[in-house]
Amino acid sequence: MLLAWLVLLLTVAFLQSALFTPFFKSLFLTPSASFILSLYGKYLLKDGWKVVFSSAFTGLFLDAITDSWGVFLMANALFSYAFVKVTALLVFRRPEVELFVFIPLICVLRKIFILALAELKVSVPVDAALFAKSVLSDFLLTAVLYIFFRKRVDGEA
Repeated sequence: MLLAWLVLLLTVAFLQSALFTPFFKSLFLTPSASFILSLYGKYLLKDGWKVVFSSAFTGLFLDAITDSWGVFLMANALFSYAFVKVTALLVFRRPEVELFVFIPLICVLRKIFILALAELKVSVPVDAALFAKSVLSDFLLTAVLYIFFRKRVDGEA
């Protein structure tokens, strides 16, 4: 199951980098499709370490295709670990709160972290409109994935 999940995540990461980079002018600003999907792995894989591992592995893949010095690996591992730990400590009565408040918050913090680290090395063309579009597309992707994972998410609650 974990191997199939990793293949799916790598496919999504490849498509994310190929399709969104021309629109957002940088992979650092693209929507976090593979990261959000790896966070949804919490409901499918049931183990926190598998979620962190799959997220870090996806970050390693994104680092390899962009030569970005481990930024995606570090950000994915750090923020997926934070997501797993906080959701293990906090129990939400409604899973929609976790999904539509906490996942977008984690994604925005991760994106700011990645941009701050990338700005130390290279000049990243950051535009407020592009950043807002990226955050909005992250939120829409969270909503679309909720439709597919609804039975699993509601079963966890």
